[in-house]
Amino acid sequence: MAPNRLTAALNTAISLDYYVRIIRAMFIEAPKGELVVRPRVSYQVMLSAFSAALLLFGIWWNPIIDWTNWSLTFLQKG
Repeated sequence: MAPNRLTAALNTAISLDYYVRIIRAMFIEAPKGELVVRPRVSYQVMLSAFSAALLLFGIWWNPIIDWTNWSLTFLQKG
């Protein structure tokens, strides 16, 4: 029981140090320079396609349910 508590305390200390550094970098320290990020067009297309699929199948999910049921019956017969 004691080694588990020691491991948990060590893990908590390491995690706390890690997240405090992130919070300090995000909110306390001044930015080191202006950084402009422009994603590639392929990334934008991929994100748009995945977003459209997520919205489509999130609203209209019957085809996925039908396909899943067909797959299960196909696998059970085989």
